[in-house]
Amino acid sequence: MEWLQKFYILILNPFCNLSGKISPGVKKTCIYIICFLLYGTCYCWYSIIGMGTQLTLLSRMLESIFLIIVLIFLGLEKPLKPVKWNGLFIYCWFALGMLILIMGFFNEQNTGYWMTGPVIALGLPCFYMVYGKREKYELIFDAICKSAMIISIIYFFVCLYGEYISDNIWDATGRYNGLTIDANKIGELCLASFCVIVYYMLVGKQKIWKIISVISLGIIVGQTYLTQSRTTILAMLFITAFYLIIAFKDAIVERDAGRLARRIGMLVIPVIIAAAAVNAINFVHENYVAEAQAAQEPASEEAASTETETVATSTAAAGAAEETRAEYRDLVPEKGADLNSFSSGRLFIWQTYADGFNFIGNPSDAETPISPLIKQRTAHNSLVEITYRSGYITGAVYLIIVILTGIYILKVMFRSNRKNTDNDYFMAIISIGYLIFTSLMSSFNPLTAIIFLLYALGLPVILEKKEKIRSEDG
Repeated sequence: MEWLQKFYILILNPFCNLSGKISPGVKKTCIYIICFLLYGTCYCWYSIIGMGTQLTLLSRMLESIFLIIVLIFLGLEKPLKPVKWNGLFIYCWFALGMLILIMGFFNEQNTGYWMTGPVIALGLPCFYMVYGKREKYELIFDAICKSAMIISIIYFFVCLYGEYISDNIWDATGRYNGLTIDANKIGELCLASFCVIVYYMLVGKQKIWKIISVISLGIIVGQTYLTQSRTTILAMLFITAFYLIIAFKDAIVERDAGRLARRIGMLVIPVIIAAAAVNAINFVHENYVAEAQAAQEPASEEAASTETETVATSTAAAGAAEETRAEYRDLVPEKGADLNSFSSGRLFIWQTYADGFNFIGNPSDAETPISPLIKQRTAHNSLVEITYRSGYITGAVYLIIVILTGIYILKVMFRSNRKNTDNDYFMAIISIGYLIFTSLMSSFNPLTAIIFLLYALGLPVILEKKEKIRSEDG
C-alpha cells in the first residue's frame, strides 16, 4: 500500500500549512462539530425517508464524503510520512473496495452501491493515514460518543412530537418506528448509539458526560424495547456481556469491588429511565389517538354514513392486500413452526439469494423473487448481499474481514485487560454490534449506514502497529 500512501502524501501535504494556521482549540471544536453533523446526518436521513421524502443513496453519500474530507483537512498538522499498517487486514479492505468497483462494470449497479467500492478502497485509507495516531482517533471517538449522547436525547423528544407530524410512528403490528421508515431502522440507530455510549461508560473520565451517558442509554433501551427488534436486542445483550466481562476482569486484577458495583449500577439505572421513556412514549401516543378519535367523530348521520362506507372500502382494500400476501405467508410458516419462521423468513431469503450466486455478481435490477408480488430488495445479511451483488470472490474477501474482526474481538475479550487500550474496547464493542446486526440485516455502506460508519471509523485501532507504539511509550 506504499504507492497509495505516496499518492496521499503528494495530494495532502500542500494543505498542511493551511491547516496548521488554524489554532488547536478551534480545530478541536471544528472536529467535534463535524463528527456531530456526520453522526446526526444518519438520524436525519433515516427520518426524512421515513416521513415520505425520497432521497437517493448518492445524495446521502456525497454529503458524508464532504464531511469526511473536512475531517481529513482538520487532521493535517505536519507533512505526512508513510506508515505501517496491519498488512493482511488493509489489503483485504482495499481488495474488497476494488472488487465492488470492478464487478460494477460487469453488472449495472445503482450509483450508491457502486460508489461504495472506491470509498472503501481509496477514500477511507486516506482518513486512516491522517488519523492513524492514537491521540488523533481518540479525539474522534470522544467526539462520536458525545454526539451520540446528545443526538439520541434530542431524537427521543423529536419522536415524541413525531406523533403529530408523521403517520408512521407505529406500524400495524404495534412496533415502534420512531420517525424512521421501519422498526429495524430505528433499531440500527439505537444500536449504534448503544455501542458508543456503553464504551464511554466503560472508559469515560468526565463525570458530567457519564451522567448524560446513563440518561441517554436509558432512552435508547426504552425505544429499542418498543421496536421489538430482535436483531438489535440480541446485539445489545452481547455488548452488555462484553462490558461485564471487562468490568469483572478489572475488579479481579485491581481488587476494587466498589468500581465494579459502580459499573453495574450504570447498567441498572438506565433500566429505570427506559421504563420512564416507554411510559412517556405510550402516554403521548394514547393522548394523540384520543384526540384524533374525538376530532373524527361524525357530526351528523350523513357523516356517520360516509364514515361507514369509508370503513367498508378500507376493509375491502385490506382484504385484497391480504390476498396479495397470501403466497408470501405460505413461504413463512406460522410463528414457532420452524427456524425459518423464528427468523422471520430470513433462511428462505438467504436461500433465494444464494441460488443466484455466481462469480461476477448480479445487476441491481435483477429479480430476487420472494413471491411473484413481492420483490425482496435486501438480503438481510451483508455477506449474502455482497456475494449476490459482486460475486463469490468479493464475498470471500468480505468473509475474511469478518473472521479477522471476530478474532480481534476474542483477543480483546480474553487477554489481560492491561494489554488492551481504551481504543481496543471502542473497536471491539462496535465490531460486536456491527457483526451481529449485519448477520441479520443488510447494512453495507460506510457513509449512510450508521453501524458500518462507526465500524469504518474505528479501523485505525486494528490497523495500527501496537507493539511499536508501546515500545516508544515505554
